[in-house]
Amino acid sequence: MAVVFAGRGFDVFIDDVMIPPTTLDHYKPFIPRDKMSCFLLNPSTETIASRLHARMDIFDQSFIEKLPSIYNWLNSHKLQEWDVIDSSGLSISETCQVVLSRLNLDACDVQ
Repeated sequence: MAVVFAGRGFDVFIDDVMIPPTTLDHYKPFIPRDKMSCFLLNPSTETIASRLHARMDIFDQSFIEKLPSIYNWLNSHKLQEWDVIDSSGLSISETCQVVLSRLNLDACDVQ
């Protein structure tokens, strides 16, 4: 679906969790490399745990318990194709602004 929209002139943003990072390989045949940017929003483990506690989803406690090993595993990979952003101190709107600025795009309106 993303390829169809991109082919019609839309900017497409795929929001997904890519673990392992090679999961991105699924998209590569469909999107020209010069048209694809990859971002890893990488807040601290403390920030992730705090955000998950605030969200109170039924699966979050299990994720919080596994967080240190997941975080260490993810950060041990060479993410050469990824633009890593420490979003620990950023709001959703501020994170959006950082991503768009790195893409040289205009500001977004996020509530």
